[in-house]
Amino acid sequence: MVEEVIQREIAQKGRIPFWRYMEICLYHPQGGYYMLKESPRGKSGDYYTAPTVGPVFGWLLAEAIAELSSFYQGDFNLVEVGSGEGYLLSDILSYLEAYCADVFERVKVISVELNPYMVQRQKEALKRFSGKVQWTSWDDLEGIRGCVIANELLDSFPFHRVKFEAGELFEVYVDYRGGRFCEVLEEAKEELKRYFEWLGIWPEEGAYAEVGLFALAFLEEAYRKLENGHLLLIDYGDEAEVLLSDLFPKGTLRTYKRHLLGGSPYEHPGQMDITAHVDFTALRKRAQELGFRVKGYMTQSAFLLEMLKRLKVSLGEKENLELKRLLLPSEMGSIYKVLLLEKEGIDDRAYPFCTPKPMGSSEGP
Repeated sequence: MVEEVIQREIAQKGRIPFWRYMEICLYHPQGGYYMLKESPRGKSGDYYTAPTVGPVFGWLLAEAIAELSSFYQGDFNLVEVGSGEGYLLSDILSYLEAYCADVFERVKVISVELNPYMVQRQKEALKRFSGKVQWTSWDDLEGIRGCVIANELLDSFPFHRVKFEAGELFEVYVDYRGGRFCEVLEEAKEELKRYFEWLGIWPEEGAYAEVGLFALAFLEEAYRKLENGHLLLIDYGDEAEVLLSDLFPKGTLRTYKRHLLGGSPYEHPGQMDITAHVDFTALRKRAQELGFRVKGYMTQSAFLLEMLKRLKVSLGEKENLELKRLLLPSEMGSIYKVLLLEKEGIDDRAYPFCTPKPMGSSEGP
């Protein structure tokens, strides 16, 4: 289905930019990878996210939410964008109800999820919290007072793909020839050239790179929608100087299927995940231009170890194994980063759990 949609669009309009190819593969209402009835996450899917590892991640995040709640007067919003099956929200609410009753009473949860099948699963998973949770679209959200969480959201946005060759920047387009999809390079638009000028660093000669303009657009939308409060971004990625170095001559584009690295993104469109590392240099730079204050930036392991000091529940053997996976540099601890942004209107107290630290300062066991 998705393959036919892409073929028709190319037949009608000619070659399409890679970001558009990726958008159809992942988000087409009929057959897009993220719109399927069966979830791609967890043991039976194609990849793990922290909430599908187990409840410990949600419990630790609940402690962060409890601490952030002290910055808000009265009721406050907890918004998760890209909330999947609702595992994270369920774990957070269960913990707050059991150990932070005052925060639980004040929190008003808003879930944003594109996939209607996942929304139905959420409503079942969150049934006992139904009075505290509402479902809406991102476009309809305004006047948020509280915290917006985006856990592994930005890496799922479409991105432009470019190549720097002979001192010129080219954009990757997708065509359909000889019964298969193929890449075609065209001179990059000024928007992409301005991006690297703005960033202050260019890809290596002959190298490919990804440009996350849609992730930056999400930041702009979040800033407009937040009346006051915080944006908590958790994702895998790194600094621009790393992502654009000779460590990644082909860029960081990856495909995943059945927990294994897949092959070409042009094989089996709509049937596997397409993703790339998030550029946290670009995120912080744009966030500060918008008016956000960067209140914390660290590895996931450093963040979770800080929250572990506050955890009010004892962990059993199973939970300790979950925690190990979240903390170990060889698993999710180092490649995943946590970025906490604050919009004006919040008193400028210190954030003891998320003070900016040198990257890698608390890498876990």
